[in-house]
Amino acid sequence: MYRLLALAAVLLLCSTPATRAARLVVACKDGRLVQVFDGNTYGKQTEVKVGGEPHEVVISPDGKFAYVADFEGHQNAVSEIDLDGGSVTRIIDVKPSFRPHGLALTRDGSTLYATCEASKVVAEVDVAAGKVRRTLPLNELQSHTLRLSPDETRIFVASTDAGNIAMIDLAAADVTRSYLVGKAPEGLDMLEDGSELWAASRVSQTVTIIDLKTRKRVHSMTCEGNPIRLRFTPDQKYALVTCALSDELVYFDVAKRVEVARVTIGRFPVAMAFSGDGARVFVTQMMGDNMSVVDVAARKVLTTIKTGKGPEGVAWHE
Repeated sequence: MYRLLALAAVLLLCSTPATRAARLVVACKDGRLVQVFDGNTYGKQTEVKVGGEPHEVVISPDGKFAYVADFEGHQNAVSEIDLDGGSVTRIIDVKPSFRPHGLALTRDGSTLYATCEASKVVAEVDVAAGKVRRTLPLNELQSHTLRLSPDETRIFVASTDAGNIAMIDLAAADVTRSYLVGKAPEGLDMLEDGSELWAASRVSQTVTIIDLKTRKRVHSMTCEGNPIRLRFTPDQKYALVTCALSDELVYFDVAKRVEVARVTIGRFPVAMAFSGDGARVFVTQMMGDNMSVVDVAARKVLTTIKTGKGPEGVAWHE
């Protein structure tokens, strides 16, 4: 009887689909590579060389692939990376558009959006076909970062040159609204209910709030230290802002709309990614060649992970 039970247990384990462990994927622009780390032990699993300088990174919903854009290189393309195999599997050409930078994937992984800074467009990529389906026109150069709305009907694009956030209606394939927010906006994020967009402008050193129901700019707060990226915590209680020149992670209370804390991170913090439970936030240090692991609730650095040169974009998957 014992042997039969043991055999049944083994068969059950063999028939259970394998699940991928939590992963962190980091784009190292100066090293021209993408690194993959275990999300719990922080050990490096693999690294993949790419053709250009990747600034941002996104991961497919199934965790199989990562996508990085060649912002500073000659490919003007998006590289698809097999995270299990540790290799570049496809090069998705975005020409005649140039300098792809900011990236966003739809929840089903079928469509990828990339800002093309030098061409005043957002490229919409059919992931299965590996081709640009259409380009969405913008009015300004240096359209740097973007956010896809929770309902996936709109894209919001930050222009560091014009100091505004453009709203693209995907059905209309056109900019239907533009919001002036401050000099050189880069960081932007939306509340999950779609009610507000927050934008961090690094030169004017401000965080601006846009009410998306009334379509009006409703509040602005000072944020000293060169605010460069902004992300809401998964519980939506705080907006976290990386301040690159003060080497700090800044907490804003979303409900009260005030700054409440600052945590010293390291040299030139930029991008952020949250663990699945929201307890940790991973912050890349572009000038330190490191990534800090921060306890979100305790507001302290738990440890530092050594990365390649010039880490910028980071993404989490489990």
